[in-house]
Amino acid sequence: MKKIFYIVGFIMSIALVGCSSNTSENIDNEKQNNTESVTYVMTEESEDIDSETNEWFDITNKYQLSIIFVNDSVHEVQMKSEYDYSKASTTYVNELYEDNKTTLVDEYNKNSGVKMSISQDDKNIILESAYELQEIDNATIKDYIHINCGLDPEKYNDDGTYPLSDLEKALEEKGFTKKS
Repeated sequence: MKKIFYIVGFIMSIALVGCSSNTSENIDNEKQNNTESVTYVMTEESEDIDSETNEWFDITNKYQLSIIFVNDSVHEVQMKSEYDYSKASTTYVNELYEDNKTTLVDEYNKNSGVKMSISQDDKNIILESAYELQEIDNATIKDYIHINCGLDPEKYNDDGTYPLSDLEKALEEKGFTKKS
């Protein structure tokens, strides 16, 4: 009788594991089916001083921000920033690239929920980043996202996502426009 109990118990536990695994798959499939995205863009001019020539120069900054959301809750923000340093010296651009690679990209990639890369194309520096909001637990990263994208650290949902309407409003206030 004990053997039958153990066998029945073992079969039941396998069935329960199968059910919970199946439920998880259904939730993941539902999330994938309801995932939407929207893209915002902005171009702005700024200036900096060339450390080699000590002269001011203009920079054209192009930003593209993609918002991945499910049911009006933002789960991920992907940003591509392209900085045109064509009016700066080659030495300045190369030093800036190397500095950003070690102080920004390498440091930020140590945090959960962050994937950042940097590349250089002649005198253009391209920074690409993705932030999985539910994974981020670092206040510095949240401040960085707040400055660049407008995500107020006080407005996150309890599950770590962010309200889509609040983010869209913040982006428009920063000068971003929705890409059709």
